[in-house]
Amino acid sequence: SQEMDDVSDAEIDATPAGPCRSWLAIRSTFGSQISSTPSVHCGLGLDMYVQATSPVRRYADLALHFQVKCHLRGDALPFPGNDGDALSNNNEDTMVRISQNGGVLSRQLERPANDYWLKEFLRRRGNQPLSTLVLSSEYREGVYKLLLPELGAICTHTSTTPLAIGTRIDMQSLNLSELI
Repeated sequence: SQEMDDVSDAEIDATPAGPCRSWLAIRSTFGSQISSTPSVHCGLGLDMYVQATSPVRRYADLALHFQVKCHLRGDALPFPGNDGDALSNNNEDTMVRISQNGGVLSRQLERPANDYWLKEFLRRRGNQPLSTLVLSSEYREGVYKLLLPELGAICTHTSTTPLAIGTRIDMQSLNLSELI
């Protein structure tokens, strides 16, 4: 499931359309919740939501695909739901726990690798300019989130000069690599 903070109409109107509003929506969402039962996804406007990604990605995805395929074939489910059986509840809890822990671990491993390669790419570009877009100002004064549209990357930038949300700024790649 995915839940969101309420964002006022005034805050939406004050945010430039496009990537800045998309960033506002992203920043308004809470982390996804993994459960053995479908639940609401506010960002998509759905009352019930189930996610299954490529089975190459994680063990939990393999298990989910196995579960769905067994159901579609009419076979017994390898991870039966809550039907009052203590073993069933244990299987269900185990699958939810594996999914939760696997997602956290994969993000912990993925982020540093992405940061490393983005920083290396920018370092190799040297002094070549790169266009950035100011997405938002953060909770501290002078701290901003910048979008690097050419790369689809977002980084944090500190500036003594106030920056307006939605402003495009050309920065040297080397300077950007120091922000990652």
